[in-house]
Amino acid sequence: MKILGLQAFYYNHAAALVSDGKLSFFIEEEKVNRIKSQRDGFPVETIRAALEHEKIGLEDVDEIAYPCAPWSYSMNLVKYGVGSVLGSFTRFGWPPEPPIGRVDLTQDRILTTLQFTPPFLPKLIRQNIRFGRIPGRIPKISYVPHHRAHAASAFYSSGWEEAAIVIIDGSGETESTTIWHGRGLDIKRLEKISFPNSLGEFYAAFTEFCGFDTYSQEGKLMGLAAYGGPDPEIQALMSKVFRVGAESYQVDARYTIDGPHSYGYAFSDSLVELFGMPRPRNGEITQRHKNIAWAAQDILERGATEIVKKAVRLTGCRKLCMSGGVAMNCKLNGAVLHSGVVDDLYVLPASNDAGVALGAAMERTRQLGVDPRFQLRHAYYGPSFDDEQIEKDLKIVKVPYERIDRSNLSGIADLLIAKNVLGLYTGRGEFGARALGARSIIADPRHPDMLDIVNRTVKFREGWRPFAPVILEGHEKDWFVDGRVSRYMMKAFQVRPEKAAAIPAVVHVDGTCRPQSISRDVNPLYFDIVEACYKKTGVPILLNTSFNVRNEPIVSRPIEALRCYMGTGMDALVIGSFLLRKSGY
Repeated sequence: MKILGLQAFYYNHAAALVSDGKLSFFIEEEKVNRIKSQRDGFPVETIRAALEHEKIGLEDVDEIAYPCAPWSYSMNLVKYGVGSVLGSFTRFGWPPEPPIGRVDLTQDRILTTLQFTPPFLPKLIRQNIRFGRIPGRIPKISYVPHHRAHAASAFYSSGWEEAAIVIIDGSGETESTTIWHGRGLDIKRLEKISFPNSLGEFYAAFTEFCGFDTYSQEGKLMGLAAYGGPDPEIQALMSKVFRVGAESYQVDARYTIDGPHSYGYAFSDSLVELFGMPRPRNGEITQRHKNIAWAAQDILERGATEIVKKAVRLTGCRKLCMSGGVAMNCKLNGAVLHSGVVDDLYVLPASNDAGVALGAAMERTRQLGVDPRFQLRHAYYGPSFDDEQIEKDLKIVKVPYERIDRSNLSGIADLLIAKNVLGLYTGRGEFGARALGARSIIADPRHPDMLDIVNRTVKFREGWRPFAPVILEGHEKDWFVDGRVSRYMMKAFQVRPEKAAAIPAVVHVDGTCRPQSISRDVNPLYFDIVEACYKKTGVPILLNTSFNVRNEPIVSRPIEALRCYMGTGMDALVIGSFLLRKSGY
């Protein structure tokens, strides 16, 4: 039995294939079609890649699972769409044109909601498959509610028999936050907080207010928050937007969803009246912006932690699974893990809406009588390219290369120790927003200027943004406070003060980092490179960042890795079984 899960038509388009209960393929569309943060798309190229990887046709798929409940969207259309329109009518007929410069999102909400209603959604899915020139019979289309798909993706891949589950995002149908109890194959919803009382929309509003792209650059707001601090005036204003209670929170939608939006999409004019003018894209970042970011991050962490407290109380479980777009915030996840409220925390590497493609496929697999549960130990479920294909591309770009002796990586370790920045392309691509050694750029974190070197000459991004470390599994307690295995860069840890000076390039300004633990069984080449450096330096850590430049997706095909390597300040590239070096060209 083969179930193809899809996420489409909004953000984080992705496809996941579950075959006889086993995850066989999962990747985001942007990594295949090369359009970063695309909105209103469809994962045509990812579907094609999944079918090609499994050597099957569309007619071999038993069902397509889509992560939404169409009838709930029909209710939303009446509640938020038609209601808003009727409320805007004058007694004399059609509503008047808004004043110059003022925008209302009523029409956008109606159109966005309308496409997910029963008459339109199945037709849209079928049309996009056909327009994408994917041949074969289109299978039956089934639906899984959005938050249930999130819950299934997290719990069924956790490897745990029982856990509390918390889903926090912008919205899914009528829900913005839900609490679930997972036990065996059963996932039961215990609590729901309805849209527009939304943590995700709150954080998106301040992401855009501070000059970043909403629904894609929330990580920049999280990184910027570390440069800010408590400001009584800002905290007083923030308390009007967001209030934290015992096991609860309340977002005032007048500042996020409701009302005119003359200055941004995710925040209303009321927020501007409260905080002043927003920062323009690429405008100066002032201390006030940093303090706003700090306040938004602080209140997000406190609000989410209260929800986690409630989940633990309702379920009696101190193991927690988290998912939803807000769970991509590794600083929040670290705060929850270290709060003492839970004993352990599992966060899916693709907790944003890409993950619901996986969750929908797993939940439909369960409903059809097959157990989809497993323990995720790595994220390498994307496309792969063998040495034959890689060598063809190497000959196309006409660069010298040599074959690697995998039994002796001392020379590669020497390159890194000598302050060279190295691209690493090996095996199947990883899913999720973080590069985890399959499509990575790595460097020696012991050099204080390495963060600036990589940001300025390779990534071409803001110099204040941090990088993450990869650490050999088993060394976490030596380097991090409350150190423990963390495989996906989804949790922030405090670096031990006595160790911070040894790895300055991966320690953020607040003394934290988001590590990836690596073991040899999941990525031998990656592990062996880190270990080879450890044997020479005594530091079991390297800097690891995604193999891409600013505003581009992580590379997928070998030719994309070569293009990125040749067009940046990377010094060397390990690609498959080959090594390229720029020195001496």
